Amino acid sequence: MGKMWHIVASLFIFYSISIASVPDKCDGFLEKPVEGSYIVCENSILAPLKQGEEFSIIADNEKFKIFLSLLEKRNEYAVRLGFVLFRVSDGAKAEDLAISIGKLVNYNPELLLSLFVEEKYSDEDIKFVLLILGDKYVDNFSMQRKEVINRINILKNIKNEKLSDIKAKCIRFLSEEEKELSPNIIEEEKNKKGEQNGLKKKKLFWFF
Repeated sequence: MGKMWHIVASLFIFYSISIASVPDKCDGFLEKPVEGSYIVCENSILAPLKQGEEFSIIADNEKFKIFLSLLEKRNEYAVRLGFVLFRVSDGAKAEDLAISIGKLVNYNPELLLSLFVEEKYSDEDIKFVLLILGDKYVDNFSMQRKEVINRINILKNIKNEKLSDIKAKCIRFLSEEEKELSPNIIEEEKNKKGEQNGLKKKKLFWFF
């Protein structure tokens, strides 16, 4: 039994070392985000899930941070790869990707719409990317509404007829979100007035 366990343990260690020694095919992209390294990385991510879990940018927190920085720098291949990564991620990382990809509407809205179509995003995914705005917007409904309206206006200015269908869909999703925000904004304003009145009463109290 002891000998058999030793053999099994040795095989496990050998297998682990072999797996760990396999180079991550996305490392080259993080070092040099160009077309060639993008294709290699994309193919790696779209390979069987076992490989994706072990070696993709999503699995390594440090690599994921580097990738997000490439997105923030508006590297086109990072943006394209972000669309691929979003579909194979979940949780906080999917949210981080959605926030970064959604910002594309402010500086290259036609690319955003084109990639929605090219990558065959579902309505649910499109809404997620368009409507997840980031931490600074949390619990600030006025700011959320302002950004949503900004995105609507930007999309309305797109003249490319080939994108008319996806453009109309995105504007509809954003417009629906704006309507849903209205009751929250009214409540937000009431709370602000209540707080202001409370402060005034306190000042009067201390004055007398």
